[in-house]
Amino acid sequence: KQWYQRRVAITAGNIPLKAAIIARKPINILLITDSLMRHIEDEDLEFRKYNIHFHRIDKRKTSQLRDHQLLNLIRQQQQHIVYVHLGINDIHHGERTEETMDNIANFDNFLREASPTTKLILSQPLLNGNSFHTRQVMDLRQAFLLYRNKYEQAKDINIKRLFLRDNAQFFTDRSTGIRLQNPNYFQQSDSVHLSYLGRKAMTCNMRDLLYSIFKDLEQTSSC
Repeated sequence: KQWYQRRVAITAGNIPLKAAIIARKPINILLITDSLMRHIEDEDLEFRKYNIHFHRIDKRKTSQLRDHQLLNLIRQQQQHIVYVHLGINDIHHGERTEETMDNIANFDNFLREASPTTKLILSQPLLNGNSFHTRQVMDLRQAFLLYRNKYEQAKDINIKRLFLRDNAQFFTDRSTGIRLQNPNYFQQSDSVHLSYLGRKAMTCNMRDLLYSIFKDLEQTSSC
């Protein structure tokens, strides 16, 4: 089954991200997340150097990326960056990796058409307290990686539009085939929801990647 059929992108009406960075114009960021990143608020993404306009939309599963209100919002606002952290609830509801990736790919295809200057960041899912799901989570993480590698060949930050956040620090014991989840980042009661340290780590993850993108784009303006 094909993950998506590429089509030619239309022109976007939003000021490009690079231009917004250089001119210190607002950088519009949309976070689409399940409960794992619902703690992130406007103040978490404040940068001294960059003017961030942040909006968060809560979704449970990747199938909700087809929501008409969400798609209309993106058509209207054409955000500079859309950051997606979804997938674990797909597994909890018995959906196969292929179904989840179809949903991701269809959303990516929509972005390429409706807002082609938007950069898409896919945040890989974490393990959870149910060890029965470990293999499914790792399979889905690998599918995210393969998808990025297949559909984003560009190295030039100016044209690169698909990014992956692997959340690697949430895993330990790298010597094994299955990396174990770092218990310090999760509540002891369920090993699913993030502890204070886990919430801080997820926030830093997002900030670090955003800052890297902004800095790389800004540096190319002087070359």
